[in-house]
Order: sequence, then C-alpha cells, then structure tokens
Amino acid sequence: VEALLSGMEEMREHVFGGLTAYAGKLFGKEAVVCKSGVGKVYAAMTTQWLIQDYSPQVVLFTGVAGALNPDYEVGDIVLAKDCVQYDMDARGLGFPIGTIPYTELRYFRSDDHLLELAAASATEQRLHIGRILTGDRFVAHEAALQLHELKQELGGDAVEMEGGSVAHVCTVHR
Repeated sequence: VEALLSGMEEMREHVFGGLTAYAGKLFGKEAVVCKSGVGKVYAAMTTQWLIQDYSPQVVLFTGVAGALNPDYEVGDIVLAKDCVQYDMDARGLGFPIGTIPYTELRYFRSDDHLLELAAASATEQRLHIGRILTGDRFVAHEAALQLHELKQELGGDAVEMEGGSVAHVCTVHR
C-alpha cells in the first residue's frame, strides 16, 4: 500500500468502518488503493464498499499465500487462475466442498486478459499460475498437513485468507 501511495497524485482519503481508501491517480489513471484487513469478512466488506462507492472497472487483489504445490518456493509469485473458498463445506447437504449452497458458484475465475497482462509484467521472481484456496484459517505446518485432502480434492496450489471472498464479490458484481 505504501509503495502505491508514494506514486499517487491528487490523493484523497476516505474512511469507512475503520478502513481507509485512497483515491487519486496512479500512472495517470484514476485508482483507489485500500488495505482490506484480515479474513474473508473484512475482504468482502471492503470489496463491496469499494465497488459501491467507486464503480471500478477492474479490481486487483494482492496478498501473501502459503504454498501447497511442492514446486513453489518462498518468494515465488502466484497469479490466481481461480479461487475457491475451501472452508465453505456443505458436503453434509450434498454440495461439493467449496460450492456456495443452492448456487452454481464454486470456482471464481480470474479475468483472462488481466491474467495475461500480469504474467507479461512479471519480474525476475519465479511466476506460477495456479488455483488459490481461501479460508478463514491461518495455515501453519500442522494445519497444512490437514489440508492435504482439500489440496487433492480442489487442486489447490496455494492457500490464503481473503482472495476467494474478493473474487466472490467481484463475480456477483461482474
């Protein structure tokens, strides 16, 4: 956030529910930068607020994830081909894990054009395109072992706590 704000011109600050959004120009384009807070609820709430108040054409989300894919190394960049909320578990009602009950929503796909642009702008770091599993749980080594089944069932490459909820809100708003 600080790196983006250092390049923002005509910056205006907006506060909502303890969150601060910064609107202005980045690289000559209108942009809004905001830190969402930790967890799916904060991320979804922040995304909803930004969409309602700013009507963005594009939402970019960045964060930190843990590798589930053994080919990934610390410092690698993972671009999400899609996200799934692994802790949405209504299997007892007959829905596959990650499926929002009574909807067709399970895997939230990234925009192909934005994915291509992100891949083309890659730095010197190793870059992967993979599936991100999202859940309200900080995954340490012991918890990662418990995710082995989900990794196999959902085909996850990395795990984190917000991206799937951001993708869910963006999908609903198109």
